[in-house]
Amino acid sequence: MRPAQWRTFVIAAIVCLGMAGSAFAQCGPMDVVFVVDVTGSMGGAIENVKKDLPGIITQIQTASSGDFRLGLVKFDNTVIVVNDMAAGNLDSVKAGINAMSAGGGGDEPEASDEAVRTVVNALKASDRASGDQVGDFTANFRPEATKVIILITDARPAGFDDKFDNTDETDVQTISSQASAKGIRISAIFVPTPAATGFGVTDTVARIMQSYASLSGGIYLKANSDGTGTSSAINDIISSCGGGGASGISLLIDPQEVIASNGETVDVTATNYAPGDPKTLFYTSSGLPEDSTVTFANVKNPSVKGTDQETIHITIGPDTPAGVYLLNVSAGHTDKQATQTNFVLVNVDCVPPMILGIAGNQPSNTTTGTNGTATLTVKPVGSLGLRYQWYRGHSGSTAFPISGATASTVTTPSVATPTEFWVRVTNACGSRDSGTAVVTPR
Repeated sequence: MRPAQWRTFVIAAIVCLGMAGSAFAQCGPMDVVFVVDVTGSMGGAIENVKKDLPGIITQIQTASSGDFRLGLVKFDNTVIVVNDMAAGNLDSVKAGINAMSAGGGGDEPEASDEAVRTVVNALKASDRASGDQVGDFTANFRPEATKVIILITDARPAGFDDKFDNTDETDVQTISSQASAKGIRISAIFVPTPAATGFGVTDTVARIMQSYASLSGGIYLKANSDGTGTSSAINDIISSCGGGGASGISLLIDPQEVIASNGETVDVTATNYAPGDPKTLFYTSSGLPEDSTVTFANVKNPSVKGTDQETIHITIGPDTPAGVYLLNVSAGHTDKQATQTNFVLVNVDCVPPMILGIAGNQPSNTTTGTNGTATLTVKPVGSLGLRYQWYRGHSGSTAFPISGATASTVTTPSVATPTEFWVRVTNACGSRDSGTAVVTPR
């Protein structure tokens, strides 16, 4: 979805929400597909869902006024369509869920992205390479229905090869955008199992799960490490119609896209239409490099009565490379698992160093003082975060760095013969070498 289209969607969401604090309407007809990780570490979550399955079904029946269709897809490094989505298949879906068991999956990550892709794009086994998918998902989501995918996992996405890299995270964004274009909300439940902690992937999984939700209009939720809380998270998703109510969103951010340079701070406003108890409310963010910072400042008199508004200060660090970053913003409560999420696209406009060839910008030839040293200066332009290293020798030769010479001005070592010096200027976007300056003793 393009930024302009998203802004239009946000305005429409505000209109649909009406007065803040009012109860959300019934969801209307619902098409709900469960996409579940069945690897060995997910045993606690699976058992928690089985135990509370009657309550989950009741929640779906209530939210949809009895007009619903269900589907069930499970995965490890293979996608298995247990129940294609269809009307009147409640008993078979319940049987499919009760038959699930956790096993295998020692080679985290797993094929969660491909499982979601199967549902979003209604893929058959014949659309895949042999052995990648078992069973066909053919049912199209109904145009009039609230369309929800509930993804439950503790692992990073990795296609079918068990190897996670940046392309897998890009695939998640592509799949989520495809879902959004079809009106499908992907709500993600992260189960931070000991396995996730052991692999050191907790933060990465959380960030990616938030991306699923943010980009498709769903919500991100977090269960407990032993799997408890998974069923209550599912109920929260259903009761909120898959993403914060009938409008699909209750945490609004304006503007949705910003441009900033290194060292610059830009502000956006988050408006929370379902703030709940302010004593337990908190906000978090993720998605920017570590040297960039995000802080929240409460707006005492929000522009929409009954909401909680926060000014989000986004400060780009000196070492953040140029690019577009998906900053996920979450609002949650200390006593609940449910989390609302939305996002800001942060465009970092990083300019590499440049040293103009005019007098005073490049270090220039000079003679020493009585102590045999001289002062050289460079005046570069470019994004903030400029760093300097001076060298003895001809420009480009790094064999003889001058210890401690890391500022725009340097006092050279004492020289007895004409000696060359130069400086390399670096920032997050690149580097630039100055010309050579010759220092001649008196």
